[in-house]
Amino acid sequence: MSTARSLAAYDQAQRHLEAGRFAEAFALCQEALKSGEFEPGGYFQMGVALLKLGHFEDCLVAFKAALRIDPRDSNAIHNMGIALHRLGKLVEAAHQHRQAIVMDPGHPSAHSALGAVLCDMHLYNQAIEECRIAINVAPENYQAHYNLGNALRAVGNLNAARDAYLAAQKLMPDNPQLRERIDSLIQELH
Repeated sequence: MSTARSLAAYDQAQRHLEAGRFAEAFALCQEALKSGEFEPGGYFQMGVALLKLGHFEDCLVAFKAALRIDPRDSNAIHNMGIALHRLGKLVEAAHQHRQAIVMDPGHPSAHSALGAVLCDMHLYNQAIEECRIAINVAPENYQAHYNLGNALRAVGNLNAARDAYLAAQKLMPDNPQLRERIDSLIQELH
């Protein structure tokens, strides 16, 4: 049962996540769990914090706990896919993203992340298709444009890859990784 204290901790953890203070969010979630006043959404928050901190195995445990409470949480499933991808478990990662898409067909981040996994699996045409779905659903999703650029580059469509990277850069102008990709691609085009 929720108490005012647990709800306040939940809200504060969410503010920390949104501000990029992942260690602080994790600490609040951990403290709430130990106190016995843990909100179900707190497992998801803990998982996100651990994912952002690079603790991929631990975040999987938190997301599984969230899914025991709400088995249809497409965001928890999608984030498990991200963690599995980071762990190099590509088949399992693709499966999680596909599950998230089945539950929420318009989940642009799941489509984009699936595109990245498929690209790493050298399934470039499927990756391109998933990234394009993500862009159609959410044109502001810079990661989908970036992932599309990676897949197009892999199949040798360098002009289209450049356009995808430029679209991503327009959405995230201060991202040095995008600038490096674009500069590298420009050298390839010359």
